[in-house]
Amino acid sequence: MATEQIAPEVRTVGDAVSTAGTSPAMVARQVLTFRQRRGLIAWLFMIPLIVFNGTVILGPSLASLYYAFTDWDGIADAHFIGLQNFQHLLTDADFHQAFLHNIIWTVFFLTVPLAMGLLG
Repeated sequence: MATEQIAPEVRTVGDAVSTAGTSPAMVARQVLTFRQRRGLIAWLFMIPLIVFNGTVILGPSLASLYYAFTDWDGIADAHFIGLQNFQHLLTDADFHQAFLHNIIWTVFFLTVPLAMGLLG
């Protein structure tokens, strides 16, 4: 009589896996489906980008938000002053003029190239 080797039965229902008679190494290989492995690989490729973005964009953004509420000259210690910087901005005539110039430049450089592209 020839002995036949029968692979252990592995049934998957959703995420539940029944592993009757299989080794732990075999179970580890069968836990992730093809779609789950693809998703995991995609996240592994995105980790460097997420870390880089967090360092280069999120870090300075949070630091500038913190320094907006402090009196800091760039050298000495920063002292929390709350909304005083923003109150000063709203009463400063130079800020109002600069803000108006920014709005004019933004409108000009959004509308003129768009119009030239559509009409040209």
